[in-house]
Amino acid sequence: SRSENDRPRLRRHIILYFPQTALRYRGFPYPIEQAEGTLELRPDKSWRFSNFHGRHKGGMFQGSARFVPSADGNRLRVVIYGTRVLLDEEMRSALSPDMQTAWDLFHPGGRVDFAAQIDRVGQGELALDLRITARNSTMKPECFPYQLEQVTGSFNYRNQQVEVRNFRAVHGPTIVTLESADVDLRPFGGYRADLRQLHLEPLIVDREFLDAVPDLVRTAFATLKPDKPIRLVTDLVVESSGGEGDKRYYWDGHAAFADTRLYCGLVADDATGVIALKGSYDGEHLKAEGNVQLDQVTIARLPLRHVHSRLVLSRDSLQLPDFQATVYGGLLYGPIEVKLGNEVEYHVDLNASKVDVGSFARTTLGRSGEVRGKASARLHLRGKGDDLDSLQGDGWVHVAEGAKLYDLPLILNLLNFLSSYLPKGSAFQEAHANLVIRGQQIQLTELELLSDAISLRGLGKMKVDGTELDLEMYGLLWGRTLPLLPPLIDRIPVEVSKRLMTIRLKGDLANVKVVKEPVPIIVEPLKELWRRMNRLRQEGEESMGRPPPP
Repeated sequence: SRSENDRPRLRRHIILYFPQTALRYRGFPYPIEQAEGTLELRPDKSWRFSNFHGRHKGGMFQGSARFVPSADGNRLRVVIYGTRVLLDEEMRSALSPDMQTAWDLFHPGGRVDFAAQIDRVGQGELALDLRITARNSTMKPECFPYQLEQVTGSFNYRNQQVEVRNFRAVHGPTIVTLESADVDLRPFGGYRADLRQLHLEPLIVDREFLDAVPDLVRTAFATLKPDKPIRLVTDLVVESSGGEGDKRYYWDGHAAFADTRLYCGLVADDATGVIALKGSYDGEHLKAEGNVQLDQVTIARLPLRHVHSRLVLSRDSLQLPDFQATVYGGLLYGPIEVKLGNEVEYHVDLNASKVDVGSFARTTLGRSGEVRGKASARLHLRGKGDDLDSLQGDGWVHVAEGAKLYDLPLILNLLNFLSSYLPKGSAFQEAHANLVIRGQQIQLTELELLSDAISLRGLGKMKVDGTELDLEMYGLLWGRTLPLLPPLIDRIPVEVSKRLMTIRLKGDLANVKVVKEPVPIIVEPLKELWRRMNRLRQEGEESMGRPPPP
């Protein structure tokens, strides 16, 4: 007989087959039904679980696992593949705390495919490499809480980081794409999300979008109120330490729009162009700079072209410090500031030079008669929203000598009224007005209309919409030449009195009523007219002594 030492050693090699069972893995306690697989226990105390497949809530699972003992630490690897897996609270509860933090950053829903590899050495932590492919999922990211549907893209979780690639989703008609994103998970629920080339188009600035953006960005968009969809493209970084409302934003992007109405104190129609902005916001302090470039925009019925300016945005204001645009062949320029808040306030200080009066008459006023000349102007104006009663400002308009002012509101009415006194085809060759704006009323503190046949000077008022016109003008049928008189005038010479007239204009600019009134005793406007005409005669000036156009 053989001795005990001669007997062969028994080696245990066990293969177990599990048919149609239910299981739950301790490292990922998610229930699997209809599970099948093969467990192989080897003599070296290693084991392998293979040919695994199962189902749960319409999702299908496949996978394998292997355990290998080692002197430097036992090694475990589990590989699981999921198809059409439902993202719900049961799935979230099965995740590790770190994974639940990542889940809460995206608030996913719907179904996904995934591939997961879990590794563990010795008694160390489980290391998870999870790759998710979204097919038609939902999401509401914590850093940009905007409900997204039909989400597609790839998500890779590993080492406290989430990589996002080829992201696409929709929100109503808005298509949202993202070139890539990296999210670093930090202690206590903190994170840093770096989103590159976030693209939303056509973006409707509605309540859902406004609720998703930081409060000051919300204020800016709510103030502008674009009436048509826009295109928004930006790089965006969001940092959070995990505290409630503790977020910092950094961005570098632009918004593009076409034929859009915007509100910036004044209504801006048909705006087409781009606003680019780079800045940061920490919940209290907003600091951003950029530029505005518009192909066109219409403000106060003025068609502005080639608009450009630097843009400075702070917590309480939007500034265009070097606004510039072309208008009717001339240049419009100066600073603009809009105060942001519950009630928008604006302040403009604009100059205009070399503006073609003929183009203005034809395009803005719809006049077809002959008008030509170049105008300069200055407007300093403050106001609140669309409240006309809040308007406060002043300015001047000067049309240089050599113009032909005929088919214009008020001027045409005057020329028709004076036609019996003037040569045929007469027109004014120069004009000047000083004005003060108080609420809805424009006070014309000085108005001059000059020609070779007649000179008119006066003052008056009207409403900003051109109604309630009330002007008193004094006319001198000597044109630009008259007898040289002493500077102190207290009575009208007989030779001159025959050529003086007083004219009253009432109604509105669309329907001006002109009435001739008796010539009064010398009054200050008439004295000033006389002095100015004398000075022109003496000094030979051509520009009425006004500052040259800017």
